[in-house]
Amino acid sequence: MTVAQAQQLLDKSLEENPVAVFAVHVTGEVSVSSVALSLHDRTCMVIEKDGKFAAAAGC
Repeated sequence: MTVAQAQQLLDKSLEENPVAVFAVHVTGEVSVSSVALSLHDRTCMVIEKDGKFAAAAGC
């Protein structure tokens, strides 16, 4: 899944249920290279032991 696809999924889910709390589990590597990921107020990122974020310069 690309970051753009993940952002669309978060945006759509928030639209459908604006009071929900979203928990995103990261079990692998999230690579952000050209689009910034903008989490909403009620989104929690849970990074598992082997999970990591890798962002390119400018993101």
